[in-house]
Amino acid sequence: MPSPTTKDNFQIVDLTRTFAIVVVMALHLKPTLYLSKEPWFQAFWQAFQQNGIYGVFIFFVVSGFLITRVLAARSPSLFNARFSVFYGQRIGRIFPLYFLVVLAGLAALFFANDSSHRFLYCFGDPQVLAYPLFFLTLFTFNFNWWSAVSGVHLAVFFSVLWSLSVEEQFYLIYPWLLTKLGNVRNLLVCLGLMVGVAVGWRWGIYQFGQNDFGLSTRFTFGVLDAFAAGIFLYAASLRWDPWLRSRKGVSGLISLAGLLLGLAVYFGPFALEGKSLVLGPTLLALGVFGFLLGGRHLPFFESPALRWLSWPGKYCYGNYLFHGAVLYFIHPYIVRLHTAFAFVVFVAVTTIFAALSYHFYEMPMNRWIRNSFSAKP
Repeated sequence: MPSPTTKDNFQIVDLTRTFAIVVVMALHLKPTLYLSKEPWFQAFWQAFQQNGIYGVFIFFVVSGFLITRVLAARSPSLFNARFSVFYGQRIGRIFPLYFLVVLAGLAALFFANDSSHRFLYCFGDPQVLAYPLFFLTLFTFNFNWWSAVSGVHLAVFFSVLWSLSVEEQFYLIYPWLLTKLGNVRNLLVCLGLMVGVAVGWRWGIYQFGQNDFGLSTRFTFGVLDAFAAGIFLYAASLRWDPWLRSRKGVSGLISLAGLLLGLAVYFGPFALEGKSLVLGPTLLALGVFGFLLGGRHLPFFESPALRWLSWPGKYCYGNYLFHGAVLYFIHPYIVRLHTAFAFVVFVAVTTIFAALSYHFYEMPMNRWIRNSFSAKP
């Protein structure tokens, strides 16, 4: 099965990930600042950050699409994966930074606790070290299950790691599942089942009176629809890319419809609580699907003028893992700034740090690990 396009990178994908990471960062920054007094800004800032956790669902959609492309490009076919190549690539990309960050966070809890509210918010209470499962699940990528059911309050630095566990569980099973499915028809049936499982899981949690984001979505079952939307984006691209590429108007309408749906979910009434937890994530995933399906054929989103906006998305992995620590260190310098300026500084500093990590640590380690697995980039 060929890739939908020979192009390896899409700026629109990085722009999508930029939105995803900045709303997560806004969600975590908001409680730490004095909110600027302009009524219009307060209303905008509240709307912008209140559903920031939806940014993680956007990451899952993009991951489903990109990982499927990687599997198809690096294997004889999508349904005949080269396991050593795929897992070598995933280990090389994920493990070096993840384990470095985890060890740094544990070291901070052991040795750097200054008992300040800032430390407790960014790194957490060292008492969490008394839970053996805290360590075990961190290092086995089962942290999402523990964080959902333990009831332990986790600070920003560690709380974000639940989504890495979900992604690794997906990566572990997905290539094997594809070999069992064997063809596109079976894959599409499976994607429908994934959506049904996710919606059914969240509906069941709601019906049992558990108005709880953790139980609804931190269990891997609750986000399968986001991955399914990304995988379906790849399948739809195989079928429709040649047709859409020559019809910019249709591509624009599809992309606009997806964008409007996604924004309606994010800024509308679909807060991550109550009934909104049941269908909100699925509708958001559908919006991202449409935006990317059509938008990848529009020159506007590949414009050099938008390149600087794509940088936080390009380095989103580092931004996601680093922003809790960066917030701790720069907070004394931004706390009195206007909220908007403080946010821009926060995103910029974290992105610079993530870019340095990517080019001077992650990529060298990635190449070494891939070569060890004979999984060349």
